[in-house]
Amino acid sequence: GFALLLYQDPFAFRAEYEECYRAAWDRGEPGPAPALILHLPGADPNEAPWDIVHQGRVVRLSLAELFPRLAYSTVRQVEPEHLATLFHAHQTELQSARGENESKDFILEHVYQLTPRSIRNPVDFWRELLRMHFANRALPSLFAQHAAGILQGKGLYADQPVATWLASKSALLRVVQEAWFRYLSTLGLDGTRTGELPRPDALVNFHGQTMPPRSNSRSSTATYRCWSIPCSLTAPCIRWRCGVSRQGCRAGSRPALCRTQRRCKPWCSMASMA
Repeated sequence: GFALLLYQDPFAFRAEYEECYRAAWDRGEPGPAPALILHLPGADPNEAPWDIVHQGRVVRLSLAELFPRLAYSTVRQVEPEHLATLFHAHQTELQSARGENESKDFILEHVYQLTPRSIRNPVDFWRELLRMHFANRALPSLFAQHAAGILQGKGLYADQPVATWLASKSALLRVVQEAWFRYLSTLGLDGTRTGELPRPDALVNFHGQTMPPRSNSRSSTATYRCWSIPCSLTAPCIRWRCGVSRQGCRAGSRPALCRTQRRCKPWCSMASMA
């Protein structure tokens, strides 16, 4: 095995290296690990101590070298926590080099599990989008714009901010909440609300139709509440969650009330502190 140390503070590194590793190795003992990898924050190996460079071996790793068959400008937009998944797919699925757009398609499919070219109708769109967001796989801006371009090229929500929905779970769920409220309105159901947030100029339903904002004459200065827990989110909560995302609660900010007059469950991360 081996140990990995990040070289940031030369004094802290020297103290740990001398006490934990070099002293044991000089006595012929394996120490914490038989080998040590020193991770330099920069590309210049001369930043490391001379004796380490002299006794060790310099290995350079870059995204371009790890993913030679994908466009570098695309790979660098992938979050670090997804690089292991991408590396496995790169080693097992790719046989030849891909261009920039093909690299985006490959990463969307194998990292974010989204294939926009196979989405043909609004039902497919909402199913895949909700599945992706509830798996916490929001798209970086570059991939969101690429996927939105493919979907809108098919005529799906051509006049709507699809890229924003792909990149932001909270933005998407605000749209879902509004659609749910309008559906309840068609059934004659409505929530008791003491305040209303500003509405966008146009709203969209699940069938792709643009709808005008609903009018509201009530005051927008009052607050919402959910189980007496202050919520940091700026939109009313859906009935199975406190708020529209997993941002948690913060004291002194706008609380929430369920649209259907049913108290929602206090699933906030700071609920115990309320």
